[in-house]
Amino acid sequence: APNHDSNTNSIKEVNERRKANIKNGMDAGAVSALRKQLPVIFHSGPPMLCPGPTTSPLNKLQTHAAWDSAGTKGVKWDISKAMNSIRKSIDRGIRSHLTSRPTQNGGKGRQLAEICLAVTLRFVTEFCQFMTDTYTSLHSTAQYPADRAWALTTRLGERVLLDLFKSREHLFEEINFENKTEVAAKILFAVFQTHDMMTEYSKHHFVDHPSISAEYVKFLSMNSGVELLGSLEKRLEAVEAANKTAAEGRKKADVAGNKASDAASAVKALKSRLESLDAKVKDLAKNKQDKE
Repeated sequence: APNHDSNTNSIKEVNERRKANIKNGMDAGAVSALRKQLPVIFHSGPPMLCPGPTTSPLNKLQTHAAWDSAGTKGVKWDISKAMNSIRKSIDRGIRSHLTSRPTQNGGKGRQLAEICLAVTLRFVTEFCQFMTDTYTSLHSTAQYPADRAWALTTRLGERVLLDLFKSREHLFEEINFENKTEVAAKILFAVFQTHDMMTEYSKHHFVDHPSISAEYVKFLSMNSGVELLGSLEKRLEAVEAANKTAAEGRKKADVAGNKASDAASAVKALKSRLESLDAKVKDLAKNKQDKE
C-alpha cells in the first residue's frame, strides 16, 4: 500500500521522471508503490549494500522489537491491525469503479479485482508469519544471538520483497502515462507478475524457496568465516585440555592398577603359603595317629 504521507513527493517524482500529468494523489501513490523496490513501511531509500552480520538491511526494522515488541506493538502488529480497514477500503473502490451498473454486480472485472485483493492480503499474512517463525527458529532453536538472528531474518525478508519487485520492474521502463489504456494494462500485468512470484514463495512455504536457500548460504559464507575460525580455535583448546586431563587420569589409573595388581599377587602368595602350611599340619597329625 502506498504511504499517503508521501503522495506529494510521489506526484512530483512521477511528473519529473515520466513527464506525466497525474494530479490524483491516490493514482500517483499507486504507481509509485509499484515502482518502489521495498515497501516504505519496512525501508526508505535504495537497498543497503553489504550490511554487517548483525545489521538489518531494512532501516525501519533495525531490531526485532521494531517488528514485534511484547506481542502487541511493532510493524507486524501495525500491519495486522490495518489489514481489515485496507481490505474494506480497497473493496469499496472495486465496487465503486467496477460496478457502474446493477447488472454488472458479478462482472469479470470485479471478480478479478477481488481475487487479486485476496491473493495479496493472504501473501502479506504469510510473509509476516515467515518473518516471525524464522526469527524464532534462529534465535530460540539454533541459539543465534538476537541481533544476528534478526539480521539474517530481515536479509531473507528483503530477498523476498526484492524478488517481487524484480518480477515487475521491467514493465515501467517505457510507459506513456497519457494513454490510460496502456497504463491500466501495464499495472494489471505488473500485479499478475507479482502474484506469480508470490505463488512461487507460498508453494515452497518460503523456507524451501531457492532464493531463501541462496541467501542462507550467502549470509553464512560472508559472515561466518572469522567467527567460525575463532570458535574452532576455542574448541581445539577445549579438546586439548580434555585430552590432557584424560591422560593424567589414565596415568593415575595405571598406577592404581599396578598397586592393586601387586596387592592381589601378595594375597595370592600368602593364601598359597597358608594352604601349604595347613597341608603340612594335617600330615603331621596323621603321622602321629599312625604311630600311636
